[in-house]
Amino acid sequence: IPHPVNQAGTSSRQMSDLDVFRKDGAPVLAVELKDKPFTETEVRKAARIAHDHGAPSMLFIAGRASALTDDIYRYFNDAKAEYESKGMIVGVMTIDALLDFFFATNYEADSATVFDLMRSTMESTRASAETMRWVYKEARKL
Repeated sequence: IPHPVNQAGTSSRQMSDLDVFRKDGAPVLAVELKDKPFTETEVRKAARIAHDHGAPSMLFIAGRASALTDDIYRYFNDAKAEYESKGMIVGVMTIDALLDFFFATNYEADSATVFDLMRSTMESTRASAETMRWVYKEARKL
């Protein structure tokens, strides 16, 4: 369930920016997306909320403006260690690594399908016109 842009956590049912559930309603994955550097407080809070909702895994996706410095990796490593002992896997990757993974594992996906998925997701999450323009501008760079 993608939540409206910049509105994750506005409902007690929301775990993250993008919540993935099984058909029976059990949580599968909580995803936090950010295009600026993560802070230690944000990482800890997001992991705690996902764990409290019963998510077995949490993925942080860092946008291109989200510098992943040694200090920031320390936040993630601390969260990984803490939540692994509680039964939740925590991961972090850049948006470019995610796109590489997506296209490497979905080699039959064509650009029309990808763009239609992006458009429908932006519409369903009520992304602003500014956000849509930015996404399309960035997509043209690919």
